[in-house]
Amino acid sequence: MSISTTMSNINRIQKDIASLQKQLSDEQRKEAQLSGKINQIKRSVTKSTSLSTL
Repeated sequence: MSISTTMSNINRIQKDIASLQKQLSDEQRKEAQLSGKINQIKRSVTKSTSLSTL
C-alpha cells in the first residue's frame, strides 16, 4: 500500500468520524429536548391531576 493510499484512507476515516460525531451530537440534542418536554408534561400532569380523579 502506498503512502498516498494510506493517507487517503486516513482522511476518509477522519471525515467519517467527524460525520458520526455530528450525528451523535444532533441525537443528544434531540434527546435533551425530548427529555425536557417529558419533564414539562410530567409537571403539568402532576399539577392538574387531583387524587380524586385517580
